[in-house]
Amino acid sequence: MKFIKYLLLFFLILKINSFVESAVDCQKDIDYTIESSCGKNPSKLYIIDKSIYYFESIGITPYSQPVYDDYYSYYYWILNDGIEYTLSYRYKGCENVKSQTIVSQGMYFKLLSEPLCPNTYFNYTIYNSGENGGNTNYSNTPQNIVASNYDGSCFVEFLVTPLSNSKGALQSGAAKYTYPTCGFSNGSISVDLTKGYSNCHLYSQFDYELNNEIQPSSTCFYSGLDSFYYYLFVDSKECATERLSIQLVNVFTPMEITFENVPDFNQNSIVSLSLSSGDNGILNKTNSFATMGGAGPDPLTTWSHKEIRITQSTQYGYFYNKDFTTDPNQVICYFNDGFELKGYNSNFNFTVSKSDSCSENVTITFYPLPTQTFVIHDYLLGNQLSLNNNVLSVQYNKYLQISETSSNSERYYSTSFYTPTYRIVETSNGIGCWKTYNITIGEYEIYTNLTLKVYNGDEYEFFFYPIDGVFVNVPANYFYLFYKVKDCQIESVIMIDKSDNNTPMDDVKMDINIIEIGNCTHETSILVTVDTVFGNFSKVFSTFSYNNLFYFYLPNCSCSIESFYSIPPLIDGESFTYTFVNDPDCNSTGNVIQLFGSNGNTIQEVYSNGVQLIANNQVDVDFAYNFESGENNVTIKYSNSKGTCYKSQMINIVSPYEVPLVQVTPVIDCDSADGKITISNYLNFSNLNIIIGSSTVQINSGLVTNLPSGTYTILYGNYETCANSINVYVPTSEDYVEITTSVIFNPTCGEGTQNGDGKISVTLKNLGVKINNFYIQNQNINPYLNFPNGVYIAAAPGLNTLSISYGGCIWKRDVNTTISKPTFSFEKIYNDTCLSSVYYKLVNNNPNITINSVTSIYSLYNYQNQYYTQMATNLVYPYTITWNTYCSETFYQEITFDTPFNYYSSYLQYEIVKADNCDSFKIDIIIKNMNSFQTVTLSKKYPTPMNSTHAIFKNLPPSTSYDISFTLFDGCSGVEMVGYQQLSNGNTKETMDIIKVNDICSSGKGSIQLSNMDITNHYYNVKTFTDYYVYTTFPIQPTSYDTSNGTNFSLISNLRAGIYNITKNCKSITNCYIETKVVIENQDPIIESISVTDSYDKLNNGTVEIKLNYNSTFPINFKIIGTQFSNQNGRFENLPAKTYEVHVTLTDRMCPITISQSFTINLKTPPPLPSPQDPSDELSTSSFIQLNILSFLLISILTIFIL
Repeated sequence: MKFIKYLLLFFLILKINSFVESAVDCQKDIDYTIESSCGKNPSKLYIIDKSIYYFESIGITPYSQPVYDDYYSYYYWILNDGIEYTLSYRYKGCENVKSQTIVSQGMYFKLLSEPLCPNTYFNYTIYNSGENGGNTNYSNTPQNIVASNYDGSCFVEFLVTPLSNSKGALQSGAAKYTYPTCGFSNGSISVDLTKGYSNCHLYSQFDYELNNEIQPSSTCFYSGLDSFYYYLFVDSKECATERLSIQLVNVFTPMEITFENVPDFNQNSIVSLSLSSGDNGILNKTNSFATMGGAGPDPLTTWSHKEIRITQSTQYGYFYNKDFTTDPNQVICYFNDGFELKGYNSNFNFTVSKSDSCSENVTITFYPLPTQTFVIHDYLLGNQLSLNNNVLSVQYNKYLQISETSSNSERYYSTSFYTPTYRIVETSNGIGCWKTYNITIGEYEIYTNLTLKVYNGDEYEFFFYPIDGVFVNVPANYFYLFYKVKDCQIESVIMIDKSDNNTPMDDVKMDINIIEIGNCTHETSILVTVDTVFGNFSKVFSTFSYNNLFYFYLPNCSCSIESFYSIPPLIDGESFTYTFVNDPDCNSTGNVIQLFGSNGNTIQEVYSNGVQLIANNQVDVDFAYNFESGENNVTIKYSNSKGTCYKSQMINIVSPYEVPLVQVTPVIDCDSADGKITISNYLNFSNLNIIIGSSTVQINSGLVTNLPSGTYTILYGNYETCANSINVYVPTSEDYVEITTSVIFNPTCGEGTQNGDGKISVTLKNLGVKINNFYIQNQNINPYLNFPNGVYIAAAPGLNTLSISYGGCIWKRDVNTTISKPTFSFEKIYNDTCLSSVYYKLVNNNPNITINSVTSIYSLYNYQNQYYTQMATNLVYPYTITWNTYCSETFYQEITFDTPFNYYSSYLQYEIVKADNCDSFKIDIIIKNMNSFQTVTLSKKYPTPMNSTHAIFKNLPPSTSYDISFTLFDGCSGVEMVGYQQLSNGNTKETMDIIKVNDICSSGKGSIQLSNMDITNHYYNVKTFTDYYVYTTFPIQPTSYDTSNGTNFSLISNLRAGIYNITKNCKSITNCYIETKVVIENQDPIIESISVTDSYDKLNNGTVEIKLNYNSTFPINFKIIGTQFSNQNGRFENLPAKTYEVHVTLTDRMCPITISQSFTINLKTPPPLPSPQDPSDELSTSSFIQLNILSFLLISILTIFIL
């Protein structure tokens, strides 16, 4: 028998060798096709009907990574057009290397000259763009170029950059130009030849063939030019030939407007117009025509004293004909300007009357101007409130929006009742949101329901409650203070802003630990601990989700930190319930079992012995599945509204009926597929069949032969009409095979997806002979991908169970891989100066990766599989890359806009000259660096020169800001908004006489005094930032009158610390105003005075009296250090002469401080001695003393006698 076995093996080996040697024609040319590019997609070289692993070696020079086309099952290489490649290959089993020349016919470009400077005029050729594959020559300047073929069906897009971005005729200031005045051919273009330039040529940009050169007035000087688009060609050694694109635009003689009277938006204004050139210029009132009102030429009969209602849409200007005719149909030049009026506080007044009871309404009386209309809304509720003869009666704690309908302006007013005062003291040395504060509420006894709330997003809310009116160690944040006060039943709220986003989070660490794994009835408990430089904080989260992104708002600050964490699957230890739908082993459909959910959990997936089951829809019950007889390790994945969980248990199906007893013979001969299934008790079954492929074959004598490796289903039935089936796997013998696996490179994707891009090499020897033509599948991935020739190219991270098939044989091998994540980045390659943009190129730093495609919602260019983007702002750039056939991922990169020329940068040095007063309501703008620009214009007007560096825009109409256009010497143009900040506090040079008194001890006792108020011509208002992100505004009325000089005064008292904006609005000139910011600060009390009376020697009769600048309602303790002297009135007597230190301690909870100061009691000069006494006086005194002594003795004797 051994001899026969060895002989069989010998013949098998001969057969395998014969097959391998006869399968390859070593001289055959490879079948390939070239797909030439047409547009953005690159050219490709395809290998037809062969895997690259069919060859011993294959590749192209210059090197390119091969790519697998999953749709066509082809391999291809990406080709750069214009390059000649060599395709080299060697068949397996062959010694000779064959090669072929490969050239694609896609469109591509080549530079004929390298551009040296931003405007260098270079030549380039677009190849394969003609009708019969011809080439086309072009010229251009450095930029992003788009070119198409002869019929526009294909195009290429590529970026050409210069060697230098800072050199050139414009950049050096050699090329200059001036704009023409509209209607006059007085524009000019010139080149300074002393700076190394020559050979100037000027053309219209619409002269495409450059046949009509514009002749210069003198060498490289062109005058008499109209507004138009020009190309100026100029040569230099530094930049070769440059083509400068110059646009000359029309400018106008400045027009001035004089406001004679502008009462308000509801009445007509009186204005006069004039030209800055006066009546003696080329343009004057006789040959040009003024307009006022709407848009379009509508000539005025006079330039002066025009009566019109001025709004934000009012236009004014002038027009004229080039030949100064009066024919309106020949108009060629029209200048117009307009108003940009500030949304100011409307010119109307109101007074407010309040009571000391919250139950009574607030009365507001309005004093509108004639024809002035306005409406009032509850700002929070949105409903309109009604007035009765311009009187509004409204509840306390309302926030009113007062809108003037005619001017479309509005103001806000709050009827808050007893707004609390508060003092904030930092209690930490933290940074940003790590800071903590104590917030003390003044007179907290009158407030109830004091609550401080912090909102973090929509979901998180923290509450803080006071201790004796003090919120202790609250975090830095934006606080909402809720309260009720006195007899108010309505809860009020104010906002306290102590937020700070400038917070370092680099040293913050988050640690996540599972406290308890959940199951199908309760969530997993997770302890999240945050370690910071200021302490550790922890919080317990509960979740059903497996993968969770935890947002942790730290409870002691406004900062948040996040971390992604994967939770193990929730396994429920409880068993699930099930029932048999049919009699076990007595149905051709197998054992059908119905599974049940529990506690609101729904069955989502079912697994038996690791294989997912498909629900049986042929029965009349839900969640029914087919199970095999024997032991079934069943796992059910449940889902609910919060997540998923698992339950597992064993279901052992014991059949009461006999089953086939099977013996399997493995496959040895892969060609003849000699696997066998033998059933020893076949006589006990009335029906016995096997399913092979799609056919059902009867089993005779209990034997099935010539089976290749695989799983087969045996159908059997006994004489009691019970039918069932079993699955039998026929393996391949491992005795004669050698299989070696190795990872060529690890996958760069595949996490959570079906396929990766890892490559696994498999070497197969059967019966000692190397096999080449076998296939590989991955049993862990569905759908299966079948790869020939010994390399599996879709390996995913982790376990890959490879099924290796050759003939009728199948072997299985497990191969583990690890993921190697790729890195991509867009790197800056060019600053396109004048277009204010930056070009970036996608860089692939991964040698084993070939990019298939790149997409983005933003701009993206592709040339020869090189990807570029152009950015003109700071943003996070998203882009999706598909690579290596099976990989795709979206990346995000922060791109910073840092071009040399920034449209939003400040290039202009200027000064805003405000009007002297509202009677001279004009604005001037002085440009101080005119020598930095080719041109500077405002509303198509040149400024009037003042000297070599200064120029002025005179007599401009009032506006909130002005847009000034400019062109730098390098040709870059921009628009800069000027004056916004300078004009934000008013547009005249006038001032207000204001004296402020700061608040002390957060008592709300600050004040602002206005003097010399001109209430005849102006309205006064005070604005302060409110709790609803807008300003409250209320009018300022005079509170006293100085009869000596006839001026009014107003004292605004009881002010908390904060910012108050005092506005002075002109009654007669709309939008003429000034605004002054007054900052009321909170200060601690100070010792205002120490009054000392000196002491006489030995008498110790010095006195001192200490006074503060603050009268507290709480006791103030005065103590002289080193003595027993202390009291609460600050006056001390009987002090000897010396230097003392007094400590003054305030018990006021709004400023619990101690103040100390030294004072000195000096020694006072003694009084003069008394004059000498008369002897008689001396005797008399002595006698008196003697008498008293005698009387004392007599009384003493008498007393003793009585006792």
